[in-house]
Amino acid sequence: MEIGRGGEFPESRVCFERYVELMPADGHGFQILAEVNARMSDFRASLSAAEKAVSLAPDSAEALFLQASALLGLHEYREAREIFTHIITDIDPGHVNSMVNLGSLLGNLNDHAEAVAVYRRVLEIQPGLWQAKHNLGTSYHSLKRFSEARTLLEEVYRDVPGCFECVMSLANTLREAKDLSASKDMYEEALSMNAASREAAVRRRMQEEMDKVREEAERMVEEAKMAAAAEV
Repeated sequence: MEIGRGGEFPESRVCFERYVELMPADGHGFQILAEVNARMSDFRASLSAAEKAVSLAPDSAEALFLQASALLGLHEYREAREIFTHIITDIDPGHVNSMVNLGSLLGNLNDHAEAVAVYRRVLEIQPGLWQAKHNLGTSYHSLKRFSEARTLLEEVYRDVPGCFECVMSLANTLREAKDLSASKDMYEEALSMNAASREAAVRRRMQEEMDKVREEAERMVEEAKMAAAAEV
């Protein structure tokens, strides 16, 4: 059975809850239940199932990943960080999912420099993972390394059409890089993808106001130049 095929996560949860009742020694069943609960954003239930999976297989990178991810969802950052680090240090140095989530956690802690190192390691292992490339770009943005952020986010924008988050990230970076026209276009595209996005609407209005201020300043400069020339 596919997990939540067609978005039917509640039905999947019922099935796997029944399954682990019948097969309580099957750690894989608890892993699937933890994942289903996580996809429903029920991180407390996901943590409970993941902890059971870990108790059955203490060295399972996947069970520990699900446990740490549930803790991340519950904002238990210290414990989640310890588990993600344990996975990639002691169990599976190439566990990309743990690295990506660790990078996200570090971003939440404003430790963007360390997040950059984690995402770069991910891309050494899996160069085509656009989520890691996007997150690396946003980490560069947070560090005010806008040129590097722009390069990565433009790549993701080209490679992943229809990604609202990617469009917004690129728009924000273009704004900080002072490419106001391109930024405005990106906010417009974001609104066309999600008309209900308050952030995109606010950012676009801010951009429009900045454009008006810039145009007024340019007009005043030109008038001053003309007045100075007339005096001569």
